[in-house]
Amino acid sequence: MLDFKFLVFHFIYAYATVYGFAILFNSPRKLNRYSAFAGAVAWVFYQIVANADTAIFVPYFVASLLLSFISEFYARKLKHPSIIFTIPAIIPFVPGYGIYYMIIELLNKDYDKAVQIGTESIFIAIAIASGLIIATSITRMLFKENSLTLIRKVKNSN
Repeated sequence: MLDFKFLVFHFIYAYATVYGFAILFNSPRKLNRYSAFAGAVAWVFYQIVANADTAIFVPYFVASLLLSFISEFYARKLKHPSIIFTIPAIIPFVPGYGIYYMIIELLNKDYDKAVQIGTESIFIAIAIASGLIIATSITRMLFKENSLTLIRKVKNSN
């Protein structure tokens, strides 16, 4: 069971982590707090969904979907590319530990365990990429439709 204190600590840790990655990637200094907030919110949602009894890739998909929507919102609000907010914030979700343990199991010649861990890591990576792509596509379609409507109104008024 998740309690409020657990989620607050995870929010703070995720905020600090993403802020650090934003500095590391040399993002514009004034935008680091937005990246950190987006990443922290996505991480808290990841923890909430991961606590539910779901498949291993569902929390990653939900978190990356939410992160991408927040990044697209910030991109339009702050007039910067969404990738500035997305890249530092998605780093904590990358399944690097899975690839590491897969290599360890390969070195130990436990091929069944290596395949299991590797497959899980691939599914996680696909879930993350899918969440980012779907949210970005939906946002772009919505804003493209609005801009086309605006163009038609301008043409009709002339």
